[in-house]
Amino acid sequence: MDQQEGTAAITGSGGDLDITARDLSEWHQALGASDREVEIQATFIVAVAGATADEATERAQFTKKFFSDNLEFQFDIPIGGQEKLWWAMWPGHPSERIVKEFAELTTGTQFASLAPLTSTDLGDGSGLLFADNLTTGVPLPCLLDLWGQITGDVSGSIGIAGEPGGGKSVAMKIILGAVHDRGGRFIVIDRTDAKEYGIFAESIDPSQATIVDLVDPKWSLDPLRIFGAKAGASQMLTLCSALLGVKARSAAGVMLADVLNERKAENAGLTNAHALLARLTELGQKDETARELAGLMNLYADTEYGAVLFDNDLPPLNLASRGIVFLTHGVALPTKEEIDNAAMFDQLGLDKLFGHAMYALLTRIAREICFRDPNELAVFAADELAHVTASPQGLAEINRFLRDGRKHGAPVLVASQDARDFGDEVTRSLIKNRILTRQTDPLAAESNLEWFQKGFSKIPANVQTVTEGLSPLGADNKVPVERRGEALFRDARGRMGKIRTRVSRRPDRAAATLSTPKTVKPSAEQVTS
Repeated sequence: MDQQEGTAAITGSGGDLDITARDLSEWHQALGASDREVEIQATFIVAVAGATADEATERAQFTKKFFSDNLEFQFDIPIGGQEKLWWAMWPGHPSERIVKEFAELTTGTQFASLAPLTSTDLGDGSGLLFADNLTTGVPLPCLLDLWGQITGDVSGSIGIAGEPGGGKSVAMKIILGAVHDRGGRFIVIDRTDAKEYGIFAESIDPSQATIVDLVDPKWSLDPLRIFGAKAGASQMLTLCSALLGVKARSAAGVMLADVLNERKAENAGLTNAHALLARLTELGQKDETARELAGLMNLYADTEYGAVLFDNDLPPLNLASRGIVFLTHGVALPTKEEIDNAAMFDQLGLDKLFGHAMYALLTRIAREICFRDPNELAVFAADELAHVTASPQGLAEINRFLRDGRKHGAPVLVASQDARDFGDEVTRSLIKNRILTRQTDPLAAESNLEWFQKGFSKIPANVQTVTEGLSPLGADNKVPVERRGEALFRDARGRMGKIRTRVSRRPDRAAATLSTPKTVKPSAEQVTS
């Protein structure tokens, strides 16, 4: 035993000899497994490139280390043999001596199993059919299972970035329609003059759609009426603070908070905005601050756009609806510069103050509805998100959806021309399902690509794909039917590929998805594509 140990110390460990003996035994067994088995000597050459010689060398060292640490496969980088190895990779070139020096011995069966394989799988294993996977030459169904992602501890939220006309709204309506068809609900903020999402919701199920036009309301958004005096008091406090320009720690802010204290509001019977105005008017008979607050509220109560809050003849928003759309066309909004500049913000007109406050209210109402039942899929959607995230309150609500929505079964579906509208870098990273549609401006394309996958903006081929390769315009400035709906898709697992969204084959659903059905009817090719 001592002799054997001494020998091992000089010539190599006994363990190494055992491994070599086992490998030889397996080799002979594999070679003798069939009369047709053959011996193969193969040399594996890996080419690594870089913009500079130093970069190429660094990448080669990284590749060598990765294979050694993770796959126990040793690569060598022979000095002086690089050029010969390079030419040896080209078909038809005679093998040099250096190629034979690095030959690996194996059998035909084992060599055949080394054929490289790759996957083009995209999307989820089940769920709604929203696109075709075009990554290979054969289109394959691309599914999206939002509820499966949520129950699998993934956000489920979706972000779509691209220029107008690139297919963002079509993709959104395909997803929203499928959510409704599978028993879920959706809440949308629609700022389009065509009211396209309102028309879309009514086309799905008029009995389950509630369309709230802030300019010509048929429903009231008074928080005290929607949620009741106790639950709605805090919502009304936030709304009034924004509408009236009241700071929380000012005398007016303290009084407003006292009046809208949940317990006091319930005891005082503050069941609607008019009751609150009456209460402030009553207090104003003895208190100057209350009189000033009542006067400011009257400014809105007497305006046409104040009806959505102060008209008690309107029924309160139906929270049971499975499709709620807030129409905000005609609602003025302050610019980002006006919001960020305190002096300019103090000079805002009533219309912009109203729009600023109402957008924040809409996102809070959406959160209250979507977060109510964690066992129900409820999607909050906003197209052209910049109009929501322009205000700190709206941005905060979007952040809350992205960070906490999974716990409540409430993913968010957002779209914008610029992915930076989705929030800060950390918040944007929480959007796991990412879709890029056409963006012909190179700078905007780079910005969206960097959000899609870090580092992608630095690859010219990727920029060219987004600017020229997705639903390109033809000579007539129209996208050919067979190219409509093209986009890049990164699924929740981080897999990426090219897709083409699939519009419903139902004529009524297709018409509402593609355009306003009262004005334009889709062609047969659009419906079946």
